[in-house]
Amino acid sequence: MGGLVISFIVFAFFLKIFFDVNVERHRQSTMESFDMLASDLNSFCDRFGLESVTKTASFSELARNLYVSDDGEDHTVDQISSGRNLCINFRGSIECQPLGCVVELKSDVRETSLASLINRIAGNFGFNEYRIRIYKVGDQVKMGIEPVEVITTTTASPTTTARRTTTTTIVQQPSMRLIFVPVNWDSGQDVLNNAVDDHFNTFIENTPLDSCRGKVLKIIAQNCQITGQFDNGCNLGPGNNRDVLADIKNCADSQGIIYDPNKDRIVGLTDDDIQCWDGASCNSGCAGYTYIPQTTVILEYGDKTITAHELGHTYGLCDEYLYAAWDQQNSDVGGCPNSYPVCCSDHPSCSSCDNCLDTCMTSLCAGNICTSRSAVYCRGIMGPGNPQNLIDQCYSGSLERRYSDLPGNGAQAHINSKLSC
Repeated sequence: MGGLVISFIVFAFFLKIFFDVNVERHRQSTMESFDMLASDLNSFCDRFGLESVTKTASFSELARNLYVSDDGEDHTVDQISSGRNLCINFRGSIECQPLGCVVELKSDVRETSLASLINRIAGNFGFNEYRIRIYKVGDQVKMGIEPVEVITTTTASPTTTARRTTTTTIVQQPSMRLIFVPVNWDSGQDVLNNAVDDHFNTFIENTPLDSCRGKVLKIIAQNCQITGQFDNGCNLGPGNNRDVLADIKNCADSQGIIYDPNKDRIVGLTDDDIQCWDGASCNSGCAGYTYIPQTTVILEYGDKTITAHELGHTYGLCDEYLYAAWDQQNSDVGGCPNSYPVCCSDHPSCSSCDNCLDTCMTSLCAGNICTSRSAVYCRGIMGPGNPQNLIDQCYSGSLERRYSDLPGNGAQAHINSKLSC
């Protein structure tokens, strides 16, 4: 019996040494990442203007949370903290680094799995990798942090000499982030949420992402008050309009939202009249705009197809509602991937328009019969927006959602090549 007790004590002793060594290794590695992050933030405190940097950093699973604070205490609310000290909680021990300016941090909290908790108790814990984006907007420094992957390391016990197993579990990253930025929004959060859902779903249904919509991340930013020139927006000319789009992008940046400009898109959504921003009267039907190859758009929320239309431009597609507009864009981009519907009355080669309803031709570019959607005539999403009475009359009440139903048009194939699961 005495030998068994001694063996157990020896085993516990070596297990404690193993655990302590592993914890110290994780602490040192985590603090190195923490110190580098504090240094990066301080370098941004000394800069001027608008700048950003994206990097990755690894923190141990034993690090409970990262936050900024003035007094060292964690006052995080809705994943946002603010202060002049960067702090980390490592196994209940708080360590802070002073910062040269006030920093706002928005963190995406990683949920701890049961398997991870069991591994920690057994002394087997790994590192979490995070994507970090730091912004400098004027004199404000903001940071966003989100998980990239979990690296779970299972190490043999001290009494085992033959086996060491390392398992890497990748956390699936979104195929795309669609960031909705409410612009001068006055209609309340419920109306905004419903509008975002409608616009988001209509866009997804146009693309291959419809088969993996769980991999498309929908983000609703905080309300942005844009003070730039919105009056008669669509007729202001490229300079002013591009300033508006830049303001919307900067607003998303200032909130610490992490995104990849190569694949993600920003949608400015407003409940005001873009064409009559100052309340003046006007008759134009402009409800949204962007410029090829911008990745930010601005639009009114009333028609749920407008997001899909304007985002089509961000992927290089040209308008299909006015031949003169398509022809100009075709020249500007060196060739539109989508052709102009030959059945439109203003198409140079349109002679008979046999497929077009006379009552619809003045307002619509009708295409071929689209039996798959039970509508009388088809239109691509790059065509015109229409009031409900014309949709009922010409499309049997069906809102056409595809980018194109015309044979050889090329719009849908082009979108399919740009967006995939």
